Amino acid sequence: FIGYRESLSRYFLSDEANTPHRVRLLMKIGGEKGTNLGGGGIHYHMLLAGKIEYISRDHDRQDIPYVRITRLDGSREEFENNISPLTEQEKASLPMRVMDCMDCHNRPAHQFRAPMDTVNESLEAGAIPADLPFIKREATKVLGGDYQSQEDAMTEIATWLRNFYQKNYPDVFNNRNKDLNQAILEIQTIYRQSIFPEMKASWRNYPNNLGHRDWPGCFRCHNEDMQSGVDNPLFTRCNSCHLILAQGQNVEVAEVDFTTGLSFSHPADDENMEDFVACGDCHSGGYELYEE
Repeated sequence: FIGYRESLSRYFLSDEANTPHRVRLLMKIGGEKGTNLGGGGIHYHMLLAGKIEYISRDHDRQDIPYVRITRLDGSREEFENNISPLTEQEKASLPMRVMDCMDCHNRPAHQFRAPMDTVNESLEAGAIPADLPFIKREATKVLGGDYQSQEDAMTEIATWLRNFYQKNYPDVFNNRNKDLNQAILEIQTIYRQSIFPEMKASWRNYPNNLGHRDWPGCFRCHNEDMQSGVDNPLFTRCNSCHLILAQGQNVEVAEVDFTTGLSFSHPADDENMEDFVACGDCHSGGYELYEE
């Protein structure tokens, strides 16, 4: 529950070559005052903050416009979304919740993983041949389709992928039938194990609040609009919770300032993102990112 933990995320880009991309992070899980974490880190919320309370507008606790922190010394600070503040009626009617572990770890079991993650994992394992052109993009697209049943999905996955390669890469379609069938079978398996249309159960319906890429997650509270006074946002620095040690194709060697880490370099355009950006404005875990 305390200290540092290294994390290596393996991604593949949506280009023709399915270019591999890695992000090597040092997660600041948490720590006591007087340690090299200085009393900060992710578990600050539970170990050191005293008490954190919040008000949510929705049952799933995704829309949080108000946070109150009571620190161990008894001091209190309130943060409110200055773009969409609570109305007086909401303040009177909505319950105040004391933050606990489940506010972040809300999917400890029965996880419904997003296609963006499951396809990355299968590419890394070699279950989907990574040298099939645009297979990352097309697999993510077809997994995000609107199907009435898993049976319909199985048919559409095979049809979609065969049509794509027959039209755009006839050499692949004609000469690499074994690899294409392997990819189709793996993508069908991904669908059967993670998306259940008859039960309306998928990553779209059940957000995971750990992280902040495909769902608001941390950014439900930590964002530039949640303010206490003037120019005092609840969102402060990315490196409060993690440090980027290395990113790109080769992350074996990391030379970085251990106190600040690297700025995140967005792999699609190599843009350094130092200011707050809500990842979910573009990322949803599915095909929407690739819509033209």
